[in-house]
Amino acid sequence: LVALVHAGVHLSLAVVLLLLLELGVEVCIKYEHLGNDGLGSMYRWFEAYQEAHFPDPMGLRTMAHRWSMGLYPGVIQAAMVVYDIPEAVAVARNTICAAPSVAAGFAQLSRLQVTAYYAGMLAYYWLLAIPAMGFVFGLYLYVCVCWFHVHYDEAFSALRIANFKGLTRLHITKEGDLEIFSLGIEKVPTGWREDQRWYGAQGGGGGRVASHAAAFPSRWVPATPTGGGEGG
Repeated sequence: LVALVHAGVHLSLAVVLLLLLELGVEVCIKYEHLGNDGLGSMYRWFEAYQEAHFPDPMGLRTMAHRWSMGLYPGVIQAAMVVYDIPEAVAVARNTICAAPSVAAGFAQLSRLQVTAYYAGMLAYYWLLAIPAMGFVFGLYLYVCVCWFHVHYDEAFSALRIANFKGLTRLHITKEGDLEIFSLGIEKVPTGWREDQRWYGAQGGGGGRVASHAAAFPSRWVPATPTGGGEGG
């Protein structure tokens, strides 16, 4: 039941975010006149500003255009069109909405315009969906841990707490007995030093003693006692 509710909330929120995105685009088009000037309005504004504040009586810009074989100002114009995602989305949407049908509107767009429209909408939807879906999933883990007492591992991992770690190792002896080695630590060390006892007769170094039977199985121990003691 909890899983079904969780999935239902995700699907409902996805639809709500999509409607919210559509509403935001429509508001910007209607009240902010986004996309009414067509593609390249940013570059046209740049040209007008450049002519008004940086006159070129010697014709240097024309010379640069000729010497670069059109790379100047073509690269600047292309960059401004690519990075002006809201305008690309608005222009495509205006074209689609002005057509008699949605199919006819998409037919009037080039493949590049359709790709830019979907990519732009996906980018903004992604920005809306990531925090919203993360909140829903976090709420799901909170409810499962506090009320249903499940998903402890997933909830603890999501907190990304460096301390309170543990592990369990299983060993089957030659006689067929099962040995369980469990280790838990409240504070994980941040500094380490080499333990010279690891090289000794009771250490795990050199292969003289099996690591699970060695008194000092680890080559490294915490540098400070607050890191969890000096034992292996």
